[in-house]
Amino acid sequence: MSEELKTAESPTHRFRDERYSNQFMRNLLCLRQCVSYTDVVLKTDDLEIPCHKVILSAASQYFNAMFSSGLEESTKNIVEIKSTDSCTLKNIVDYIYCAEIEINTTNVQSLVQVCDQFHFDGLKQACEKFMYQQVHSSNCIGFYKFAKLYGLSLLQLGARNVMLTMFK
Repeated sequence: MSEELKTAESPTHRFRDERYSNQFMRNLLCLRQCVSYTDVVLKTDDLEIPCHKVILSAASQYFNAMFSSGLEESTKNIVEIKSTDSCTLKNIVDYIYCAEIEINTTNVQSLVQVCDQFHFDGLKQACEKFMYQQVHSSNCIGFYKFAKLYGLSLLQLGARNVMLTMFK
């Protein structure tokens, strides 16, 4: 080792390449869209989405448990997802592969339900913040019940506050 590089403490530098991470995610999405190396199909009533078990397992505790359990789903090539509609499932799978999703008033409640099932806590929190911004007198009771059901404490508090000001 050269004398100039010897020191009492060896300096280090942690490098994180955001471009690499972004390109990696784009490549994963491309592999799925091109149906390259896919080994499972997620199916709803009217849609089949080719996927990679390893990607689904890495993204979600739910899928990891499903594919490593030794139960029927771990050996099947087609897994039926009955708990959600095809549009929500497609959006969630796209999210898994590219870490982006559109949250709007039409899809937010379905996304929360799927996030709760598949253990996407970060996305569930983003949906909660979106819903919190939408709370008003016409929806506060429904939002309160929904928040209580899915453990959305910020939304529950916001909806409760609107209810308390409405019903004084």
